[in-house]
Amino acid sequence: MYHHELVTPNEGLPIHVIEHRGNESNVLLHWHQAVKIDLVLAGSANYVISGKHKTAEAGDIVLINANEIHGVSSIETSAETCAVTLLLPYQFLETQLPNFQFIWLAINQTDETYPQLITAIKKLATIESEPNDSLLRLRQQSDLYMVLYLLLKHFSTYRDVPNNLHGTPQQQELAKVIAFLTDNSRQALTLTQVANEMHLSVGYLSRLFTQQMQVSLMQYLQLIRLQDVLTTTDTAIAAIADIAGFSNVKSFRTLFIKVYSQNPLKYRQTHKGQ
Repeated sequence: MYHHELVTPNEGLPIHVIEHRGNESNVLLHWHQAVKIDLVLAGSANYVISGKHKTAEAGDIVLINANEIHGVSSIETSAETCAVTLLLPYQFLETQLPNFQFIWLAINQTDETYPQLITAIKKLATIESEPNDSLLRLRQQSDLYMVLYLLLKHFSTYRDVPNNLHGTPQQQELAKVIAFLTDNSRQALTLTQVANEMHLSVGYLSRLFTQQMQVSLMQYLQLIRLQDVLTTTDTAIAAIADIAGFSNVKSFRTLFIKVYSQNPLKYRQTHKGQ
């Protein structure tokens, strides 16, 4: 979930539809081989997309092109928080439009068809009763192609740079670093070791990571480790705090709640086994 996130289509659909309700914990930066469309229905969410911050309120659509590094830094913790996510796999989009690799999508809320796009996304994400499954799939497919039609006709531009690659050499370097940290998070790593493995200078790597991820490399590594231990073991919270190098359980809980908007125990209950 921290580097390349796989996309598994919903049954009967070539895309993945996710509904978010209530309290949501933070999502560390990652990317998909897919176009991601978030529609905030209520509440608000703070995003980091390619190193830039964006706050989305109710009625806002956040679109993230394939391979853009992104994460949700926080979602307001209220019962009214509600959002829907569409993940459109890159391979599916290529089959629908052969030259899709040169199409970049961007949302313009001033476009007169913006309300139509919101309506189409809501219809696609709403499961309504139908006489049989075949009719339901047909209706959802119809809504899906309306979303695609509106995106391609009103919210797309052609560029010479393929959209299936990271936009800059720095993003490509960062992607390799994140993958390495995720795959080796249980190893005793230092900043110098990671820099040597990536064939980068320590100073450059430190600046690049902090600038793009809004957190230091070692802090990010610690967050990966904390999530891993919480969701894959029954280790006591106090023991985890000690292993992670916190002076006491209180300081560990304080930082965890700040980052994930949940205490460690609640996070474990919510995410264990996922």
